[in-house]
Amino acid sequence: MTLAGLAYGFPEKLPDYLRDAKLATRGEWTATWVPGREEDGYFAFVAANARAKRFVVAIRGTNPSLTKGFLHDVLDDVDVGIAAPWAHQSVKDARIARGTSRGLGKLLALDAHGVTLLEHLDASLTEGAELWVTGHSLGGCLASVLALKLAERYAPRGVRVELMTFAAPSAGNAAFARLVQDTLPTARRYYNSRDLVPMAWHDIARLPQMYDAPGPRCSPALSLWARVAAPKAAQLGYTQPGPGTALPAAPSSVRRAAGILSRFLPFLRRKIFEVEALYQHDPNTYLSLLDAPKLPFNLPLPWLARDLGFAGLLVR
Repeated sequence: MTLAGLAYGFPEKLPDYLRDAKLATRGEWTATWVPGREEDGYFAFVAANARAKRFVVAIRGTNPSLTKGFLHDVLDDVDVGIAAPWAHQSVKDARIARGTSRGLGKLLALDAHGVTLLEHLDASLTEGAELWVTGHSLGGCLASVLALKLAERYAPRGVRVELMTFAAPSAGNAAFARLVQDTLPTARRYYNSRDLVPMAWHDIARLPQMYDAPGPRCSPALSLWARVAAPKAAQLGYTQPGPGTALPAAPSSVRRAAGILSRFLPFLRRKIFEVEALYQHDPNTYLSLLDAPKLPFNLPLPWLARDLGFAGLLVR
């Protein structure tokens, strides 16, 4: 989860993040492939632990900053009304969301100094190596798709391919979910039971009733959207790969306010469903539930300041 969370950080700071011994990564990992920029909102990096002969492809979720990349991510996030076929020799009816299919193509188009992800892995992986694919949120959804492609490519070469996702929405239909389970039988999927994102898209109808009283009520607009989206998602048969593992429920963001702010924030937040949803989905919330140190930054990061050349003035 730490590696998945670090994918949200500034690419040029990844080597520094990985050297931080206070994180769960303990300074034992090295960034081996880091694209200098995102591809229409998509980003991933590769880290290696030489001592364990282990590689991890960490895929970033939706960029929460108000950038052009954010808009690309969101448009693909909700592009689930049409499913694209997943080509596989033995499973003809497996399908994934069109937005997810497009996102996979953008990931594979990323390059670091002219080297693509597959080219880097081809040159780095040797027999007996472990290759893990992970991601949070949209990154977890894409991880389940990318892991299948990587397993098809590298398992015959004696590379062990593993999948571990956090807060991931479902990528495809039941046939695709079975294919993930059959190809990656030890795959692990973790979710916060108070996080609405892992409910997409197989259980989206339950979204309006997500938080019990005195939690925030879902807005009429979001409730209407859920009611409209749920039948279409059900028709396409979106399914999570396996039951997953529910983490202990995170406390409400309302109850976490302290000091003087505690007198005001509950009043302001109690009726803001989206604020609670963002808190429950935050990568640092997941790290807290896993008793792991938090990331060396909070989201959203000031990408505009970074892109304007003020990155050196930003506080870590």
